[in-house]
Amino acid sequence: MNLPVDVVKRLSQWLIARSKDVNHRQILLLSVAHDEGEALAEHIVSHEKANELLWVGRRSSAKPFIHYQQYKNYLGREYACVVYNTSPILHINALMALSGTIRAGGLLVLIAPQWDQWALQLNTLPQQSYGVGDDESRFALILQASLLSDPTTARVTRHGNSAPTLHLPITTRLETQSRPHHLTTEARLSAIFRPSQEQEILAQKVFQFFQQHTTCCATLTAHRGRGKTWLLGYIAALQLKTGLSIAVIAPQSASVKALFAHTDAVSKEREGLQFLAPDSPLITQNHYDVVIVDEAASIPVPQLKKILSQHTRFILSTTLDGYEGSGLGFTQRVLPLLSSLVSKHVLHEHLVEPMRWYDNDPIENLWQKFISRRVDSDSAVGKPEDASFSTLRGDALTQHSHWVDSAFQLLQLAHYQTTPQDLVRLYDAHDSVVFILTSENNLLGAAVGIIEGGEALSDVADDIAKGARRVHGHLSAQQMALATANPSVAMLNFLRINRIAITPMLQQQGLGSLLLDHIYRWCEKQRIDVISSVFGSSTSLKAFWRKNAFSIRTLSGKANKASGLVNELCYRTLNANSAELLVDAAQQSAETALRKAQDFIHGHRSYSQVSSALNLLAAQHWFDSITPKDDLQAVILPALQHAKLPEQLHPANFHIIASSPKTASSTPIAKEQMSATKQQIYKALQALVRFALTENQR
Repeated sequence: MNLPVDVVKRLSQWLIARSKDVNHRQILLLSVAHDEGEALAEHIVSHEKANELLWVGRRSSAKPFIHYQQYKNYLGREYACVVYNTSPILHINALMALSGTIRAGGLLVLIAPQWDQWALQLNTLPQQSYGVGDDESRFALILQASLLSDPTTARVTRHGNSAPTLHLPITTRLETQSRPHHLTTEARLSAIFRPSQEQEILAQKVFQFFQQHTTCCATLTAHRGRGKTWLLGYIAALQLKTGLSIAVIAPQSASVKALFAHTDAVSKEREGLQFLAPDSPLITQNHYDVVIVDEAASIPVPQLKKILSQHTRFILSTTLDGYEGSGLGFTQRVLPLLSSLVSKHVLHEHLVEPMRWYDNDPIENLWQKFISRRVDSDSAVGKPEDASFSTLRGDALTQHSHWVDSAFQLLQLAHYQTTPQDLVRLYDAHDSVVFILTSENNLLGAAVGIIEGGEALSDVADDIAKGARRVHGHLSAQQMALATANPSVAMLNFLRINRIAITPMLQQQGLGSLLLDHIYRWCEKQRIDVISSVFGSSTSLKAFWRKNAFSIRTLSGKANKASGLVNELCYRTLNANSAELLVDAAQQSAETALRKAQDFIHGHRSYSQVSSALNLLAAQHWFDSITPKDDLQAVILPALQHAKLPEQLHPANFHIIASSPKTASSTPIAKEQMSATKQQIYKALQALVRFALTENQR
C-alpha cells in the first residue's frame, strides 16, 4: 500500500537519530489502519538481519513469523527488534515475556488497531466461555491509557479519517548508567566476555558451596534480562574443570543455548555436560554429580520432586516475572520443599543487575508499573470488624480499577498459577465477577467468581451429561452434569469461585468465611442455584470448605501436572431443586449408573468416568446371570483378564466371569491378543457391558 510520505520520512529520521547514540530500549506503537500499521512495521524492520528480528502474529508477506502460542520457545534468546501484531490477538503474557528478549537499544514494535477502535477491535482473550457473547474490551482501554501516559513510548496514531499524529521521543541513557556487558549475542557468547562483579561473586559462592557439601541445593532467581542462564553456564564451566559430570534440565533446549555456548568457549571438555528433557528416563538411569534445572518453576512439581529425589547436588534457577504462570509458584511451592527433599544445606541467591539492557529501562518500568503493583502485606490493613463487601462487574470494573488491580495482586500472592493474562480475564471475561472485602480504604480479601451453566448450555446440555461433548468454560456445571448423567444439572445457574484470598496479616481470623457468606447472599439475590469451586486437595482447604457447608467430590485420581495435587470440586446448593438434582453427585442411584453404562457403551465415557457405575450395577447383581458366549470367552474375557486394568475395573470385581474364572483366565491367548491396544481393550469391555445389559433387560 502507499504509505504517507511524511510519516515514513519522520520515522526514518527518528530511527537514524536513535542509532547515533546509546539508547534505552523503547516501544513504538503503530495505532493506525491495520494494513497501514503492518506496512510501516515492514519498512522499519527492512534492514534488520533475519536472526535479529522476531515477528509475532499475522504477517501478510511471505516472511517468517510465529504464532503467539509459541512464545515460550523463544525465551532466553536475544533480538534487536520484536514486532508484535495484535491481530489476531493481544496475549499479554506473550507480549510481556517476549519484550524481555529485546537487548539494549532495541525496539518493541506494537501493531494495534486504529486509536479510536481499540475497545471494539482489540481481541485480548483467545476464547470466551461457551454461550457468552463478545463485547468491548475494557482491558484494551486500560492498556491504551498506560501507553498514552508513558512519555518514553513512541507513537504513530490515527483517529478516524484524520492524518496520523506522531510522538517520537528518544530515550537516551544517562551517563551514570553502566553499559550492559554485552549488546550482541556474539559478544555474550564470546570467551572474551567476563562476568559482572555481581555474577562473579555469585558464581564463586555457589562453587565454594558445592565444594563444601556433597548433598546440597543452590537456587538462583532473577527477573528477565539478568543473564541468569549465562551465569549457569559460567558456574557449569567451573564445575567441569574439576571433573564433575553435569546434567542440564530445562523445558526447552533452545532456552539454555547460552549455557552450553559459554561452557564450549571456556571448557574444552564437553563430555561431562548433557542436556535432558524434564521427562527423560536418563535422569533416573544415570548418575550426575551436579544437576542444573533451568526455569524450574515451569516444570510440573511432581516431575521436579522426582528429579530432586534421584540426585544429591542441584542448582535450581527460575525467572520470577511469572509470565509463564510459575514464578511465584517457585517461591510458594518449590522452595519450602527443598529442606525436606534435599538437605538442610540450601543456598538462595538472587540476581539484581540487568545484563541485557540498562538500569531504569523504560519497557521494564512500564510493565512493572502496569501489571506489578504490589500489595504491601506489612502496611496498615484496616479493621476486620469494619469490613464492607462490594461486587465489581461490567462497567464497575473500570470505574474501580484500583480495587481490581489490588485484588489481582493479592490473588497472585495466594495462587501460584496466576499470570498477567488472569488480570485480562478479570476485565474482559464477561462471565466473571470480582468480590472484595475492604476497610478504611484497604483491601482485606478478594475472590473471583465465574458464572456458569444456565441458558448458555441449553443446546448442548444433553451431550454434556452423556459425556459426548465438552465446551469451553463452565467447568463445574459440566463436571456435575457428567457426574449425575443429568442434563438438567448443566442448566442450573452456577457461580464457581475461581480464586479467593485474604491479606496475609489477617488470615485465620474468619475473613475467608465472612467473604463466602457475603457471596452466598449475593448469589441468593442473583438466583444462583449452586456455588462451587475447584481446588488442589489439601487437609486445610478441605476443612475450610466443609466448615462453610460445602460438599466435596474428587474430580479424578490423577494429580494436577502443575501442582502435584489431586483436584477436587466442592459445591453448596442454594435451593431445594438444585439439592435434589445433585443428590447423585454424592451417591449415585442405579438409574444414574445405568445411564452412565449406556453412555460408555456408545463411547462417550471413559473407564474412569464409568467404573463406579459398573461396580454399583455389579453389586446389584446385574451381571450375575451371564454365561459368556464362545466369542466373549475366547477373545474378550482373556484380553480383559490380561490387560493392566485398574483394580476396581477388573471383570472379576463385578462378577462377570465369577462362574468360571479359572477357565477364562487360563484360555490360551495369542501374542497379538496380549499386545492389544488400550482402545481395543476399551471396545472389548464396551461389548461385554452391552452384552450384560442386554441379557439382564430381556
